[in-house]
Amino acid sequence: MNALRFLTAGESHGPKLTAILEGMVAGVPVDTAAINHELARRQQSAGSGGRMKIERDTARITAGVMAGHTTGAPIAFEITNRDYAAWADRAIPPMTVPRPGHADLTGAIKYGYRDLRLALERASARETTARVAVGALCKAYLAQFGIVVGGYVTAIGQVTADLPDDLPYAERFALAETNDVRCPDAGAAESMARHIWEIMQARDTVGGVFEVVALGVPPGLGSHVHFDRRLSGRLMAALGSIQAIKGVEIGPAFANARLPGTQVHDEITSPPTPPLHGEGSDTPPSLAGAGGMSLIGRTAGIGRGVEELQWDL
Repeated sequence: MNALRFLTAGESHGPKLTAILEGMVAGVPVDTAAINHELARRQQSAGSGGRMKIERDTARITAGVMAGHTTGAPIAFEITNRDYAAWADRAIPPMTVPRPGHADLTGAIKYGYRDLRLALERASARETTARVAVGALCKAYLAQFGIVVGGYVTAIGQVTADLPDDLPYAERFALAETNDVRCPDAGAAESMARHIWEIMQARDTVGGVFEVVALGVPPGLGSHVHFDRRLSGRLMAALGSIQAIKGVEIGPAFANARLPGTQVHDEITSPPTPPLHGEGSDTPPSLAGAGGMSLIGRTAGIGRGVEELQWDL
């Protein structure tokens, strides 16, 4: 199979977002309702801005799928921006004051923009809508091999979830869907939601930490022979490319860096001993996914600058 690759296009307040996914094999069943379900999940979170109340994101697949199955050709997605109608005919004065921590200034320096809005429109996290649509189809493909991908929030600001080591990841995924902070710890979720509200009332923002976990991953993905084929490097690059993400680790990497190697690396044994869980992930043997390893990516996101609060992107 060729490597999957996707591209996105579109501005936050442009007519639509577009994504192209290439490398997908033929014959994968495509459930548009499942894709739209993932898009709806993206819009449901504590502290979300007014833009989430405007959009009703649904994906329209215009190429690469026939009779409900992929054809092996590039797959094209379109997602309409409902908010475009409110901006299309407005005379908007140029934005000339850059916001710290954003692409405004760097975009202007690199491309010679006189209006900083040209940078923020493309750099906006609205772009992740197209990524979610692509990711939903990729999750359907991985499901054919019993691979499950899920995630949950572990911290918002100084509020941290208390997750028992023996709490299975599948259960963590399910518990996270029971609240709008997507935290498996119900008590911490309430505290997180309250903290978000307090921060909003102070007209400030706050960051957090979330984990993305893949269960049932077969060994042998990626390769050690070239730097750009290493699985850990590609995963960290993908997670780190999300807007506002400034830290990524695989498993408990930063905690492991403070330990002697003998306390980090697992002994190599023969099956049926559960898969490795030390250096590459923090999966206790009881949590390993059936038929493969569990990979855990932990990311840290930062809050937006106060200057951005006037722009609900």
